[in-house]
Amino acid sequence: MSLFLGPIHYWLYNKIELQNKITENIIKSLNIEEIIKELDEKYGYLDNKPLEDMIDTQNIHGWLQEKVNVVENRLAYVTKYALDKDIKNIDKIKEIFFYFGRDIKLDNKEDAQVIFKAIDDNLLDGMPCDRAKNVLDKNQDFIAFERRICVHKKYWDNINIAINIYYDFVNSFINGILEDTKFIFTKEDNNIFCIKINS
Repeated sequence: MSLFLGPIHYWLYNKIELQNKITENIIKSLNIEEIIKELDEKYGYLDNKPLEDMIDTQNIHGWLQEKVNVVENRLAYVTKYALDKDIKNIDKIKEIFFYFGRDIKLDNKEDAQVIFKAIDDNLLDGMPCDRAKNVLDKNQDFIAFERRICVHKKYWDNINIAINIYYDFVNSFINGILEDTKFIFTKEDNNIFCIKINS
């Protein structure tokens, strides 16, 4: 069965799994395990099995899109549930994202392109065909990219929670990756972002 799968499918599923782990960590850290049954019933869940043992090889793209939907819905719903309980939980969730980012191993902390690749390899941004991000300029010391589309907003809108909260979490994740580097993450324009040397 694995003969039907390519590296891009494992790459995407690793990102799906990471977002799922973050959501599970939020549930555990905030002691809101009572939400799990409702989550599973509403949105489904990921099985803890190798990808090749689960995926529908007759519909690889559709199966992966379904799993993207699962983890996106779960994160949005858990966030809203946690913030409805206590708005201060937002800082705890940001901290969780930061620590997950900090755990990402970098092959080269001196190269902005390597850092961007680490972000792109770990943060779920829809399906590869969505092309949610587009690199505009890059060298070892600097990378600029645009957010072409937001593939997350529909999930957050569905349960009436502001999408900017999600992007606060993303910023925390990226800052975690950057913690022991010379780089900072900045917003340059409406949808333009940079990783550049902290001068």
